[in-house]
Amino acid sequence: MRSARTLGATADPSELKATAERLIERWQESNRFHHGLPHLIEVLQRVDTLAEEAHNPDAVRLAAWYHGAIFDTSMMAEYRRAAGEDKDKSAALAAEELAALGVPEQTIEQICEMILKLKGHAQQCSDIDCQVLSDADLGSLAVEPQKYRKYRENVRKEFSHLEIVDYLDARITIITKLLGRTHLFASPMAKMWEDAARENLAAELARLKAERECLETKPAEEYEPGAHKHAIPAKVAEGQVSKPPTLETEPEPKPRRAGEKPAAEVVGRPVGEEPRTEKPAAETPTAWGIEREPSDLRSLPRRNAKTVRMERRTELEVEDPDRDPPRPSGERPTRPKDDDATGSLFKPLQID
Repeated sequence: MRSARTLGATADPSELKATAERLIERWQESNRFHHGLPHLIEVLQRVDTLAEEAHNPDAVRLAAWYHGAIFDTSMMAEYRRAAGEDKDKSAALAAEELAALGVPEQTIEQICEMILKLKGHAQQCSDIDCQVLSDADLGSLAVEPQKYRKYRENVRKEFSHLEIVDYLDARITIITKLLGRTHLFASPMAKMWEDAARENLAAELARLKAERECLETKPAEEYEPGAHKHAIPAKVAEGQVSKPPTLETEPEPKPRRAGEKPAAEVVGRPVGEEPRTEKPAAETPTAWGIEREPSDLRSLPRRNAKTVRMERRTELEVEDPDRDPPRPSGERPTRPKDDDATGSLFKPLQID
């Protein structure tokens, strides 16, 4: 309402308010998941960010209000061209309603031109106002990864009625065209969004291509349609392919001739051969002085490096009366002295 007043609208405040409320209802239609009212608010916020570069920021704001007012997801061609936003019908709606509000005709023509040039996202547009509107719309691609993931999911919901293969092909076509451009954002202040948008698009394109390749891989013919991938193949179930031998289907052994020994083996040893006897393992004395079988050694505690250090420390702490004679109570230990007059613990090296 403020932008329309600034551009010269002569309608009553009630008419301005009624027009604005109808636009809000359009942006809140049930088939909108991404291209809804939150998307419109974000576009208007980015227009405010880039308003310093625009010649007529209020005209850009009204173009943003009408740029996706008509939304249709029924046609695949419309999705490939404008992601469901019907720019032609939206521009016609803007011309009709703004003219009814008393906005000057020249301003209306400028607003409609900005809306129509969003089909190519201002790729060939030299007008700074048109560039600001295009950059504000494409700013949805330059968000953080988690928010971009939500954007992808919402776009898929809007076209959930399409087959997955058709949707992937259309989405790959759109992203490939965007990445093929020299630059995504035209206005100087929006250049800071370029790297983030390209990173998100490149990651999505790689994911879409991988999903497309998975769909191209057809299931094996021997599996029935709709059967689980680990189910029994149809050819085997119908008896066209021989099943592997089991205990029930294994052929009976051939009869033996007179005097022929059985060739069956039990535990790797012929039936007629005597079992080998192993000698009992010799008793191994352990470090603790206990005689045990080798298998019993596993139950003994292991002596790791920490245990060895503790044993050595214990040996060093044992009192030796010959090495350390007892001192009178209360006497402090004296520092060991060297024969050198300086009292140093290190002797000078003497070389003959």
